[in-house]
Amino acid sequence: MVDAGTEIIDEEAHGTDLGRRSHRGRQAVVATAAVVAVGVGSFWMGGDDTGPDGQGGPQAGQTVAVLRTDLVRSRSLSGTLGFGAPHTVSGHRAGTITWLPEAGAVMERGSQLVRVDDRPVSVFYGALPLYRTLGAPEQASAPQPAPGATGGAVGAGAAAGGTAGAASAEGSANSVESDGGPGTTGADVEMLETNLYALGYREFGTPDDKLTDYTVAAIEHWQKDLGIKNPTGRVGPGDVEVIAGRSRVASVTAHVGDGGETELLSLSGTTRVVSVGVPVGDAPLLARGTKVSVSLPDGSTTDGKVAHVGTVVSEGREGAPGSGEPTLPVTISLGDPKAAPGLEGAPVTVLFTSEAQKGVLAVPVGALVALREGGYALQVEGSATAAASSGDQGKAASAPRLIAVRTGMFAQGLVEVSGPDVKEGLRVVTSQ
Repeated sequence: MVDAGTEIIDEEAHGTDLGRRSHRGRQAVVATAAVVAVGVGSFWMGGDDTGPDGQGGPQAGQTVAVLRTDLVRSRSLSGTLGFGAPHTVSGHRAGTITWLPEAGAVMERGSQLVRVDDRPVSVFYGALPLYRTLGAPEQASAPQPAPGATGGAVGAGAAAGGTAGAASAEGSANSVESDGGPGTTGADVEMLETNLYALGYREFGTPDDKLTDYTVAAIEHWQKDLGIKNPTGRVGPGDVEVIAGRSRVASVTAHVGDGGETELLSLSGTTRVVSVGVPVGDAPLLARGTKVSVSLPDGSTTDGKVAHVGTVVSEGREGAPGSGEPTLPVTISLGDPKAAPGLEGAPVTVLFTSEAQKGVLAVPVGALVALREGGYALQVEGSATAAASSGDQGKAASAPRLIAVRTGMFAQGLVEVSGPDVKEGLRVVTSQ
């Protein structure tokens, strides 16, 4: 039995109050052994089962042992199963679109992304887009004399135009160099050679950042294999589109007949992932590599791991969970990518650990006794029997031994407890 000035804690009915009390319990032992022995003991001096207010104390329930365990508190967030956030790809070749892929198609290095004027636009991998034409220089036409120029006029014109002609030739040479002819260097050259090398066109040897005649030869070889009738040995921004890596066509925006310099389609990853918006305050709990559990629409669960945490904050949507709360985009990879075949855009639940305490002493929440003067205690098993053996039969039934405890984390129906008298294996009374 326990003091009428105390109460056995019920986790369901006192969940909110427990949270407030647990914070006080972390700071100090609110009832010392002397208070428990004298204050609580004298409170029970009436010798019956009623306190001074006439309220009966709850009857002693079963007993449990204080155990050492790990406590884990979890949170859940709603997410979406798919292939990750898509990004848009726009075309850069003037002309008319004559072919487009279907949604779901996989784009790899060398794949045909689109056809413009019935010429292929290929996929290259890299971080830098192709922003200038690279390869063989265009043939410059020789300057022609003005119509009707004769005799001395021609000579005079030649003399007068000598400097201009030289300047024109110099300008032509500069334009060739700036347009990516042999001798040109740059990160875009290395990107070009790296892709050609990976596709098997290796006339230039090891890829580097300098364009040579051998690079031009490799370009021509590649163009012939693409079915281009008159290979130029040049590659311009409209001839290839550079993407980060192997991708999946999420949706197609353009239509056959549209102009080639328009938004074409959107690409996403090729592996199923979960996308979830995480409240900014919880983002530290979901750092990259954090393990989570994902509940799928069919009721099954699979393991997951945080693969990427975005940095762009989004405002919460009206009517959505945590409406109005800023969130960060988080991508979660699945331990088994084939766990949800055929599902795209399906809602899932992500469960993650919000707090954990390892190797702590814990008891069921129902073992806590809330003291009238504040704080918590545990009722030790056999305390009434001890009183009876001392010869004080009248007080035996109403003289429980209480030990003061500090409370810590509440989770899984258990509560972390500590104190000088709390030992692993100690048996205490619980209402649960």
